[in-house]
Amino acid sequence: MNARTVHLCLCFCLATVSACGGLRSRPQAVRDAYLDAARTCILEFGWRRTTLTAIARAAGVSRMTIY
Repeated sequence: MNARTVHLCLCFCLATVSACGGLRSRPQAVRDAYLDAARTCILEFGWRRTTLTAIARAAGVSRMTIY
């Protein structure tokens, strides 16, 4: 997976969560930590095998915290 694909995947993740209002209320540093965790998971597992549970685990929070 190249850097452009990872970037597009992260943009999609951010847009999806932001549309639900999830990340807007969080400080920038927290949003960055969630996106870093998402990037790590996408690079490790691939786009199709990355789950919100894996992202939350990598960020050190629960799934509901990300929602």
